Amino acid sequence: MPLDLSQLLVIYAVWHYSRGLHDFFSLWENGFRFIVHFFSLSLLLRTFFSPFHRLREMSPRGFHPADYIASMTVNIIMRIVGVLLRGALIIAGIVSLFVVALLGTALLVAWVFLPVFVAALFIRGFTYIFF
Repeated sequence: MPLDLSQLLVIYAVWHYSRGLHDFFSLWENGFRFIVHFFSLSLLLRTFFSPFHRLREMSPRGFHPADYIASMTVNIIMRIVGVLLRGALIIAGIVSLFVVALLGTALLVAWVFLPVFVAALFIRGFTYIFF
């Protein structure tokens, strides 16, 4: 049994606003999950004050104040480098999450209104042709 145009439009509208919208939200959620995992945001936050690449200077045994201060200085510098690099990655991840949120919102609005917009343009085109 062939479908006529009205049945096809109804089937499309039901798909577009039910299954299509559900799939859109699933893809949007996957975008957020990708960014969180790509930038390893939870790991970066847990290890925020750890030394860069776990580089540390071990102080020698015994009482050597100059060596102790030198190793403490290197360890502080490595922690500062680690904080700066992790902070930059965290900021990049948050900015990426914000971009995904904005793009997703814009695409959601487009997804909801695009069928109405296409129908309006179709009707408008017929008015230009026939009137």
